[in-house]
Amino acid sequence: FISPKINFNNVRFDRCDLPEQTPVEPVPEPLTILGAGTAVAFGTSFKRKLAKAKSKKK
Repeated sequence: FISPKINFNNVRFDRCDLPEQTPVEPVPEPLTILGAGTAVAFGTSFKRKLAKAKSKKK
């Protein structure tokens, strides 16, 4: 907020007018889900390659 022309009088950033009955649950972002899936796939692939390399050495 660099501009001196903006008036911030009587502005509240700390409260949200949600009804008390509505439960609010956090939802993970799509990129978080995609990143976690990629990490699991990479880890599984790496474990398989490592197991193959160990079995070839014996």
